[in-house]
Amino acid sequence: MQGLAAALHELSLSGQTSALASLLETLRYCLPRLKRLRLDAAPSDVFPFVPLVGPPGFNGPPAFTAGVVNGMYGLQELELPRWPGASLVGAEHVLLGLTSLTVGPEVANVEISAPLTSLQRLCVSGCHSLRIVGERLSLTNLSELRLSNVHDAYLDFRGMSALQHLAVWGSIRLQETALTSLSCLSSLSVAYDNEPARAVASNLLSAAPTTLRTLHDLGSGSLAPPSLGGMTRLIRIISKRASIIPHLAPLPQLQELGFHDLSATDLAAEHCDVLAELSSLTKLILNKPLPEGDARRRRLKVLKGILPKGCIIRQP
Repeated sequence: MQGLAAALHELSLSGQTSALASLLETLRYCLPRLKRLRLDAAPSDVFPFVPLVGPPGFNGPPAFTAGVVNGMYGLQELELPRWPGASLVGAEHVLLGLTSLTVGPEVANVEISAPLTSLQRLCVSGCHSLRIVGERLSLTNLSELRLSNVHDAYLDFRGMSALQHLAVWGSIRLQETALTSLSCLSSLSVAYDNEPARAVASNLLSAAPTTLRTLHDLGSGSLAPPSLGGMTRLIRIISKRASIIPHLAPLPQLQELGFHDLSATDLAAEHCDVLAELSSLTKLILNKPLPEGDARRRRLKVLKGILPKGCIIRQP
């Protein structure tokens, strides 16, 4: 068994029993080649996995800690879809080579405050409370951070100096420190379908650094898009709704504009007036199919005549 374990590169454990937990305890130092680990612990099976106790007064199953994977020093990718909580405090000596961490959608509380200097990609979803803070926090190689349906988040961006891509989808409350200082941030993606989530998106856009070049605005429903007035250096925008078009006027460097659910026939005259003023626009992408025929050809001809010279239209 130990010989087989020594050859493993990937391991997925789901719905753990006490016996399987004991096996993981036994083999943790016998997995030198393990690079990818997925631990999906059902609530009734979590407790046997964690040899550490929770804080004083804590009566439920303890949070996932780096002690669970102690000895797996070759681990590069860790996925925790289900666990009562995850606490990566003082994890740097265990997760030396971790480059990718995915948590959720069924992990209630997550805290990261360790110097995980190899981590490049962090995704957290379905979490009630997320804290990425602390004096020792250092995610100096983190280039991608994705949060989806995180109810309450507190992020200290001072420890994420290399961050290039940030996605925040459906968060209700978010407090951040030093987002403006992220000199490498080039892409921001926001999604919202209610007013609190829209307020989070608006605050992120207001605090975003001038290095931002790409915006994915995936808002839905009748909510108005956040203001783009301070993002004059954007060169690429992907959206779901035509209602963002009136907000594009102050974006002189915009080169690419794409829409998930629009076709050429969905663009009204007031939309075309704004598009005509985007002198740097070189590509308009409309992903909603438009049936072949004379009506399609006429509409695309009119639209091409309105757009800046040389602008390419992609319309299925």
